[in-house]
Amino acid sequence: MINRIIKSIVKKQWMTLLILGASSVGFSQRLDSVVGKFKDHRKTLLTEKIFVHCDQRFYMIGETLWFSVYYVDGIRHQPLDVSKVVYVEILNDNNTPVLSAKVELKNGRGNGSFYIPSTINSGNFTLRAYTHWMRNFDSSFYFHQPISIVNPFISPEAPSNIPKE
Repeated sequence: MINRIIKSIVKKQWMTLLILGASSVGFSQRLDSVVGKFKDHRKTLLTEKIFVHCDQRFYMIGETLWFSVYYVDGIRHQPLDVSKVVYVEILNDNNTPVLSAKVELKNGRGNGSFYIPSTINSGNFTLRAYTHWMRNFDSSFYFHQPISIVNPFISPEAPSNIPKE
């Protein structure tokens, strides 16, 4: 598949050269060098992408958050079968994990769930997912999705900058 894409890119560049009338042996050698470097870069630097589909975005304590994980090549968006585990976490507003799970990946897919315990305060949270390989890069490449959790048994804390009456 990669060879087909690279051949397509090379073919388009050759067509452009013919249209412009710029056909030189030196350029051809540089083009082959660039294509070779691209192939080498593609082999050494795999770009992974994770997408998580949740059953909803609003939860009450005691409910179960069900999710499916899709693991694809970050460039071609085709399923990958390189990483075998994805890490899924629910982060609080301080980006501290309050729940976490490891999910097995088979053929670029995985499934899992979180039981929302009564010890979690109400608030806005972030569902985050990544592979071990993705930890080598900036966390902005991880999957992030906002979710809300309500705990009717614990009253929300008032912001500290509001004076008490």
